[in-house]
Formats: sequence, C-alpha cells, structure tokens
Amino acid sequence: MSQSPEKFQPFNPNQQPRRRLIWLILLSALIGLGVFFLVALWFYPAFMARIAGLAVTDMAILEGFTSLMTLAALSGGFVFWVIDRQQKEEAEEAQEKTLSFQLFQTIHDRLVDPEQVEARRWIISSIPIKPDDQAIEEWFAIVSGMIEAKPAGWAEARSPGQINIKRVLNNFDFIGFVAEHFWNAHDADIDWLSPPVAKVWRRLGPYVRHLGELRKEPDYYQAADKFGEYCIQWREKKGLQESEYVEGL
Repeated sequence: MSQSPEKFQPFNPNQQPRRRLIWLILLSALIGLGVFFLVALWFYPAFMARIAGLAVTDMAILEGFTSLMTLAALSGGFVFWVIDRQQKEEAEEAQEKTLSFQLFQTIHDRLVDPEQVEARRWIISSIPIKPDDQAIEEWFAIVSGMIEAKPAGWAEARSPGQINIKRVLNNFDFIGFVAEHFWNAHDADIDWLSPPVAKVWRRLGPYVRHLGELRKEPDYYQAADKFGEYCIQWREKKGLQESEYVEGL
C-alpha cells in the first residue's frame, strides 16, 4: 500500500520571528536574573566594603542600587530596540525597492515583447472606440465581426483578431493582478505604464465587459478590466490626452 502524501503546510512568515522573540524573552529573563544575583551577592557587597567601609549590606541601599541598575539596563535596552528597529525598517525598505524593481522589470519585459506590441497595434488599428450614444449591443456586433474576420487562406481555427485579443487579455490580466496584490507602484511607474494600457482598454474594455455578461462570467478578466480602467482614469485625472494612431508609425 502506498503511503498517503504528507499534508501540505504553507510557510508561515510569522513563525520564525515568533520563535526568535520567545527565545529572546527567555534569554533576557535569564540574563536579568543572573545580573540581579551577581549584583546582590557579589558586586554590591564588594562595592559597599570598598567605598563605604561596610562589611554588612543595608537592604534599603541595596534596593535603591538595584533599581538604578535596572533603570540603566532598561534605558540601554530601549536604545538598542530603537537602533534595531531603524535597521530593520531600512532593510525592509531596501527589500521592497528591490522587489518593486523586479516586478517593474517583469512587467516591462512583457509589455515590450514583440508579439504583445503587434497584438496591441492590431487592436488599436482595428477596433473603434465605442461612442457614448451608441448601444453596446450594436457596437459589440460590429466589433465582433471585425475580430472574427479571417483573411483569405487563413488555416487556423481562431482568427488573427481573436489571437491578438486573447494574447493581450492574458498579459493585462497578469499585470493587473500583480499590480493590485504585490506591486507597490509609484506615480512614475503608472505614468510610464498607463499610455499603452489605457489606449488599448478604451477599445477593448467595453467588448470584454459585454462578452463577460453574455457568457454569464462577472469575473471575466476582472484584473485586466480593473487595471485598464485605473489607467484610463489616471490619465484623465492628470489631463493627459490619448495620442492618435497613425498607420505605419
């Protein structure tokens, strides 16, 4: 009989810091007790005998002495905590910048991929922007005919338009999901990223949303739609106009 696979245990990022904190508390308690007994049984009697010439300890003075030592230890611990916290924040900030740049590089490489550039060019040159006064059903029927049209001699099951749209949608969906959940994008990142996304989504957004309604899939390319609309609103908010598409350029 084959053994059943072990149950998958997802990595808990809080587990290691938690264990480290417990061990740190225990170690601090042991050090504190050690220091207390060292002061009470050796350092304080030696101090009193040498400085004050007393051989017998006064417990009232001992209490004040240990309180002073405790205050000094707490003050030193607080300073250490502040320094440690600042170093951790600087390390986290550096790690976040590194991760953000890596994600930006990944998104950049996907956007400038020649197949993606060609697919976006097809969408921009072939699909018209939906007029505000035109019914979505009428516009969708016209655009669907353009997308599904196959040139003479085309042997593949899907038309060039369907291939290009699927390619762009998959890419935008990936970018939108990463941007929403993992990427702490800055204004300069969106300034660079928004032009190609917004230009395509003005044409593709209504088509994708209506197709999702027809297919009864409310989450149909939801991440792509959310990010595409965000880029459009971003550029509108900044007063940036969409550039005109010129054939051959």
